[in-house]
Amino acid sequence: MVIRQTLKEMGCLRIKEALNVNETWAGVVISQPDIIIGDWEMQPSNGLEFTRKIRRHPKSLNPIVPIIRMTGHSKLDRVIEAKDSRINEYVIKPLSAKSLIVRIQSVI
Repeated sequence: MVIRQTLKEMGCLRIKEALNVNETWAGVVISQPDIIIGDWEMQPSNGLEFTRKIRRHPKSLNPIVPIIRMTGHSKLDRVIEAKDSRINEYVIKPLSAKSLIVRIQSVI
């Protein structure tokens, strides 16, 4: 809810939501989003595996799309792992509108 409301207040016109990795992948291939905001914990794979798929898969029409991952984990090894998988930004939950806005501004 925080994400959707924050995006609307920032003037985002098209916001798509997905329930799992498969729906998200279909949306990425079809709609070519300007930014992807998602959780680290996804099903059936995790956010890092999904990020790698976006970056490397031949059907990914925009492998450099900015990706922001949300997680409850703040340990250094997780942050390093996120950066190694080419996640652009990392937000620790519980997230606030302000922290999300800062990350979005960073990637755009």
